Amino acid sequence: MVMSAYFKATLRMFKKHISRFFSIFAIVLLCISFVSGVGASKDKIKNSIDEYYINQNVSDLIIKSTNPEGFNSNDILTIDGLYNDDSIMAFTTYDVKEADDITRYYYMDLNNITINKIELLSGRMPENELECLVERASEGFKSYNIGDEININGLNYTVSGTVLNPLYFHQNDEISNIDNLPLTNIIYLNNNDMMPITDIYISLNNKDLYNSFSNEYKNEISLRKENYTNNVDNIIVLSLYENISFYSVIGYANKVGNITDILMICFIVVAALVVLSTMSRLVEEERSQIACLATLGYSDLKIIKKYLIFALISTILGGISSIFIASIVANLIYSSFNSHFYMPPMINSYSNIYYILTFVLLLAAILFVTFYVGKKTLKEKPASMLLPKVPKIGKKVILEKIPFIWNKLSFKYKSSLRNLLRYKKHFIMTVVSIIGSTTLVFLGLGVVDYSLHDAQIGTTLLILAIVVVIFAGLLTALVVYTLTNINISERNREIATLMVLGYHDKEICGYIYREVYIMSILGIILGVPCGGLMLHIVFEFLGFGKLSETSIFVWILTPIIVIIFTFIVTIILKKKIVKIDMNESLKARE
Repeated sequence: MVMSAYFKATLRMFKKHISRFFSIFAIVLLCISFVSGVGASKDKIKNSIDEYYINQNVSDLIIKSTNPEGFNSNDILTIDGLYNDDSIMAFTTYDVKEADDITRYYYMDLNNITINKIELLSGRMPENELECLVERASEGFKSYNIGDEININGLNYTVSGTVLNPLYFHQNDEISNIDNLPLTNIIYLNNNDMMPITDIYISLNNKDLYNSFSNEYKNEISLRKENYTNNVDNIIVLSLYENISFYSVIGYANKVGNITDILMICFIVVAALVVLSTMSRLVEEERSQIACLATLGYSDLKIIKKYLIFALISTILGGISSIFIASIVANLIYSSFNSHFYMPPMINSYSNIYYILTFVLLLAAILFVTFYVGKKTLKEKPASMLLPKVPKIGKKVILEKIPFIWNKLSFKYKSSLRNLLRYKKHFIMTVVSIIGSTTLVFLGLGVVDYSLHDAQIGTTLLILAIVVVIFAGLLTALVVYTLTNINISERNREIATLMVLGYHDKEICGYIYREVYIMSILGIILGVPCGGLMLHIVFEFLGFGKLSETSIFVWILTPIIVIIFTFIVTIILKKKIVKIDMNESLKARE
């Protein structure tokens, strides 16, 4: 019988507070989806590039001869003997400036490329000595058609195919060896025995032992680079970290990760505040049920457990459901990198670091506050918990000390201001939550504005900024909905009294909505400067953009977006207000 009563009480709690259950579910879903989705994109990029590095056997080191006569056979033997486990590939390359063009020529065995394997994009491999391959067209490289003829040293070569060299997957300029000017062509021809060997690719045979972006790899490459430099004369040794494409793509990925680290804190703080407010106010409303269970002999832990279960299930369901959305966000951001790079196929992996970190932080915060509030409530005696909680005594607000303002306010605004400051904790949590979401909206719009005015930023950060705006807007809506919904539930008796007194639906809704809009406007007033500060920090952190150059529309559009989401929420909640049962509400204890 006792267990049945406990089980029924738990089920009734879930049924009664189903809207709060889904509010926690939704806000956890939104927070983890954004943070883990954007965070996972960084790891997807690095993992995909790393797999590409292995599949194409990208050179770990390139040794270039500074001797006009190139490498001799002894030099090659010395290089090959330093590390017997490395693979080497010798070839000829040089840059030529002709008018406004700078062309890089490669002479190698095109049918037997073992390191930096080129990918044939169109056409076919050369079948004779007078056919060649060209690098694919990009913002920096010229476009060629299959069958075009190119005059090289007095001979006409026919383009048989276009290729992608794994060292050149950047869409923008690649730098030549001539006055650091950008390359405009890269042409691949079969070996010419009359030319000196100018370059040697070196590839670690045990690539699987290293992640190409790990500290272990960096240390190993640094050591080998030093050994080659000390043991071979007249050379320059370049590592993967001197390659523009690899360096740039990882730089972009790290920028995405850095933005995620900043935004993660904002999202978690806002989400935690709302959920904490929801659970603390839920436990307060359940004082009479808690008293009944205590009277039946249940231990404190047993009583608190049902609220922990409520918080745990809603949080876990939100966390599990977020995996799907997070994956979409990560894939979207990965795809946006194609605006700057010819990205390799994305590997189907999902990074758990940001997901686990966000999930654990949120879950710990939610369970802690639930336990704390429950324990605090249980310090009261059951008899006192069965009595209605004594309302807080109304106090004068600060505006009342400014007569020329206070005296001009109508009664309804005076009443709203007094109600807001009557429960300072709820007021502060709501305003801080709106400040957080307003900050995120401003930040997202600021980056969107900068991306639209700077073509070099491309679509990568633009897509990321749009994602921030969307999630921040949805977060704003959830914040306002959750806290307003709680406010309405707690004031059913008050609203019912207004109905009995003959107030119209519009007047009753206005009674609640005035408080919502006052908190929203205050949150916006404080949130916009916070957003400006956050945008300044992000610009400084990423090394581009200035807050002073941000368009005025960002400052105007941010408040509009927050107000629009607030307005939508108030429209949704209107039905709940006007449908309140007067008789049931007035018969209730509170």
